[in-house]
Amino acid sequence: MIRILISLVFPLLVVLSSCELMTPDRNDHDIWLMTVALDYRDTDLNILNGTVNDQDAMNAQIELLCQEERRDLHSVMLTSRGGRVYRKSLEYDGETGGIIEKQSDFLLATMKDRILDELVHIGKSINYDDIFIFFYAGHGADSLSKNLSHYNGALVVGNIVFPELGDWRTEPDNQSSMILLSELTNKLDQICAYKVVILDSCYSGALQNGSVSLSGSDEIIRCIKELFYKGSSGNDRTYLLTASGDDEMSFEDDRYGLHHGLFSTQILSRLGYVFSQEGYEHTGLPSKGIVTVTDLYDGIEEDILTYQKPEMNRFFTDLVLFTLPSRSRF
Repeated sequence: MIRILISLVFPLLVVLSSCELMTPDRNDHDIWLMTVALDYRDTDLNILNGTVNDQDAMNAQIELLCQEERRDLHSVMLTSRGGRVYRKSLEYDGETGGIIEKQSDFLLATMKDRILDELVHIGKSINYDDIFIFFYAGHGADSLSKNLSHYNGALVVGNIVFPELGDWRTEPDNQSSMILLSELTNKLDQICAYKVVILDSCYSGALQNGSVSLSGSDEIIRCIKELFYKGSSGNDRTYLLTASGDDEMSFEDDRYGLHHGLFSTQILSRLGYVFSQEGYEHTGLPSKGIVTVTDLYDGIEEDILTYQKPEMNRFFTDLVLFTLPSRSRF
């Protein structure tokens, strides 16, 4: 149920070719970004030091790419940091460059309802050709027990009470602190746009249940290039990226100074975010002008695969996330 701090040697990159099948770029879609992160301070759970850093970096990087592409961005952050719980929204107008930001505090006990309500609101506001990115960094519930397997991988979005008798997963007070993956997918199914779901949490591979998932970079690239998947689209316009298998933990480390999730570091790097061995980090631009979902998974570092095996669902067609103008490319 925890993302564990570990020391790693410098990574080796697995160099893979890019996917050749992708949806064509569209000039009229907006980006919708929803990120959720908790550090669990002032709770009975183990504190996570990298989750909010992951969230901050993800929001900053997506905002930069939308600005470079002059793409409208609608983002919302739900955060529990240092005992403070708050919602922060940002609206970026790609045409005028205008930015509107709002922030308000709320109670941790209402985090689950806030997340689910936010998904409903986005579902009512988003357009069919828009792209919705959902990112979660936090604890994931461990429950491979046959009778309680529906709790496995659940997002832990509040405090958890551990009773002396009985199972903590079935405690009534804990129900409002966990979002079952079935609850999450139910709300996601109501969003008509293209969806990219990124979970950096333990046992997150449970989200892949019901879809054919791929683990290991060589396999994912090989399979995307095949032409004979079942079904015409293969994934109902939903792209799943999870940090670990359904029986694995997700780890974090501080090799670059700040703590980050290992998986989040991989995703951020492929979006163009810059990590430095000197201990500082900042937003940046990817080396390629076109960024696709498969690019986010391509080249997972081998030392990370020693500790956890990220997974991505199988799909027939790759999805273009950003097409950067030539002036932005390295």
